[in-house]
Amino acid sequence: MIVPTLTQNPDKCDDTRYIVCYLRNTCGLTCQLHHLVHCLMASYASRRMLVINSTHWHYSNKAWNHYFENPSLNYGENPEKIFGSDKIFNMSKTAGDEKFKEFVHTRALPLEIFKRLEGLHGEPTAWWVGQMLSFLLKPQKWLQDKLVADEVKHHFQNPIVSIHVRRTDKLKSEASFHDISEYMLHVENYYQYLDLKQQIVDKRRVYIATDDINVIHLAIQRYPDYEILHDENVVNTAVEVNRYSDASLAGIIKDIHFLSKSDYIVCTFSSGVCRAAYEIMQTLHADASQRFRSLDDTYYLLGQPNVRYIVRLHHNPDNNELPLKTGDEIKLHGDHWDGFSLGSYLDSSEAGLFPSYKVEKVGQRGLV
Repeated sequence: MIVPTLTQNPDKCDDTRYIVCYLRNTCGLTCQLHHLVHCLMASYASRRMLVINSTHWHYSNKAWNHYFENPSLNYGENPEKIFGSDKIFNMSKTAGDEKFKEFVHTRALPLEIFKRLEGLHGEPTAWWVGQMLSFLLKPQKWLQDKLVADEVKHHFQNPIVSIHVRRTDKLKSEASFHDISEYMLHVENYYQYLDLKQQIVDKRRVYIATDDINVIHLAIQRYPDYEILHDENVVNTAVEVNRYSDASLAGIIKDIHFLSKSDYIVCTFSSGVCRAAYEIMQTLHADASQRFRSLDDTYYLLGQPNVRYIVRLHHNPDNNELPLKTGDEIKLHGDHWDGFSLGSYLDSSEAGLFPSYKVEKVGQRGLV
């Protein structure tokens, strides 16, 4: 792991500066995890020691270190009581908070890391975030043992494709409905790809993570040739009325674990669960940037600097498409996954469709 050990475990605590990251947000778990990622990035960039304070964690009345190892061995959750507040920088809200402006560039990929990854990995930002999440989510022994036991219980073995189907609250404002057939189309495509590689597949397995039990029932009914792996108890704890509880927390940890250990993920990147699993997946392979299919958004880290897209091929539009001029920069609003993307010029809010292959994503380099 690239997070400096000496920064998190200094020899002399009296000379150490701190960032305290509070788990006070009332958003979902992966929203909170990505908040911690921002805190750890700021810690890395400013050479401060990260402290996680989970005193008012609404997911559980147990502390963070009940589930995961502390990022440092040298502190409790309240270093200000020992060292005073003059050495403490509190990061208590989300990435949009004013306090984050001091660390605005830390959410970019550090330059020295970018130089090593350039040309070697298809999504360097996801790799970097995955390193951060893996450092933060080192399970305590009891949790690690439980996850291993769950793999045996559900016959979780490779090759396997996992899908994450988010229903309930996401459909109210953040995402569109996608039928199970849309997910399974890409599952089928992946297994056909393995067939072309002449890879032996004894059983076509699919792990389904969802907050709607009807998704499971429908998949079993429609796709009898697949072995559908799932956990109804986890599904029931994921519904809104049960979501903020120890049982729900254990369930979402299990889902992220299974999703990230799959060979391929089909999901919606509008969901933080999907993005977190994809990010952790990058730490398990040399380059897992193409081991996914998102039915809506392209990959992003909430709060990251705008990703630059450069026009490589001129485009004279038909109908209401966006005209493109070679060398111009545009911002991407979304990929329609049909050969076209939606975007606009940096100085305009007027968006239009354009052929996706005519622009190139430029890596976001950091300043640290």
